[in-house]
Amino acid sequence: MSNMIVRKPRRFAEIVGMLMMHGGTDRIMFATGVPSAHPQPIIDALTDFEMPRDLVDGWGFPEFTPDVFAKLMGGNALRLHGLGGEKVRADADRARPGGPAHRAFRGVRPLTRTPRASRRKNTISPPGRGERASLVGWRKAL
Repeated sequence: MSNMIVRKPRRFAEIVGMLMMHGGTDRIMFATGVPSAHPQPIIDALTDFEMPRDLVDGWGFPEFTPDVFAKLMGGNALRLHGLGGEKVRADADRARPGGPAHRAFRGVRPLTRTPRASRRKNTISPPGRGERASLVGWRKAL
């Protein structure tokens, strides 16, 4: 539905207006749903979006205010996961390259051998011949 704001802004306004009116602005989150397309055009369209006046006056839809935009673009997700915006910013600063968390792991090497997970049988077997370690724990037979 997020791409709809670019292709069909009026239809997007009708759908989002109904969601905001009946479900509340605390239950809507932004998601593109398409990892192959860059979300910037959608974010730009959301930034400039205003609920059409006839939908606000005629149907009673809420205004699309900066507060609603902030909830949609991450505030509701933070609340859902029990996080505060300041805590997330502090963690991001701490984990940035050169930050304290990044420096703490300097020089730590990953394990070279881990058990192999079989995709067919969902079992774990010890490493065998022709396998190599990967950072995510999966192995590929050569």
